Amino acid sequence: MTSSFARRLRRHAARLLVVGALLGGAAAVRADVTPEVAIARLDAQLATAPHDVARLAERARLRAELGQFERAMADLDLAAALAPRVAALRVARARIFVAMAQPDAAIAELDLALALEDSFGARALRAALLEREGRYAEALDDYDVALGHADAIDLHLGRARVLRRLDRLEVAAAELRRAVVRMRGAVTLRLALIEILDELGRHEEALAQIDAARAGLRVQTRWLLRRARQLEALGRPDEARQEREHAVQQAEARLRRRPSQGAADDLAAARAELGR
Repeated sequence: MTSSFARRLRRHAARLLVVGALLGGAAAVRADVTPEVAIARLDAQLATAPHDVARLAERARLRAELGQFERAMADLDLAAALAPRVAALRVARARIFVAMAQPDAAIAELDLALALEDSFGARALRAALLEREGRYAEALDDYDVALGHADAIDLHLGRARVLRRLDRLEVAAAELRRAVVRMRGAVTLRLALIEILDELGRHEEALAQIDAARAGLRVQTRWLLRRARQLEALGRPDEARQEREHAVQQAEARLRRRPSQGAADDLAAARAELGR
């Protein structure tokens, strides 16, 4: 093994150790140890090895968990200075900036992280932050790349929201149709698709999606109300009223059978739509 290859291998191993510490905690920190005790142990270890990047990263994670954001950032500042090409450290700093309600600083850190290494975590986080800041075209680019890394429901929902903001409803609907199939009918994706179909005036298709979502469900009150709204939009008020009456009856039966706040809320919603 050449000395240059050995050095590269050691650097790669160090990066993997840092990423592991940032994502899941160092192996030395047991699940039954409190963050305070773990920090005290890391303090002692870092007193003798102050340039241990993995332990600095782990202490930062624990301090952030306790809300000690400035102290966590100080640890990450030192870690990043010691390992300037470890992108995971930049992502960790970005997450702390998010917790400190500093989105611009978080985005800047993610820019640096992605310049070092493209990753799902950095792309997904930056997409969400850009969306929140109203930078929709940039957010869309990041959602696209992140979805290339992993097919995740939250990313599909974020992409649909951004497309909606960009007045690209047809594209959003088409993407959500495909996502619903790929993600095996995930309810949150269907709901997003139903909203966009309603906005597009595709009420028959919205009805079909509602029926597919509620098939086999024991509790259908909210779905019946959604169905009623689509029937109303299609100019079928009598059928819409029947669905709302059915929703009230179902919610009343649930409340009698097993009282709960959810059943009470559903009953209130159904009665409100009937004007009661």
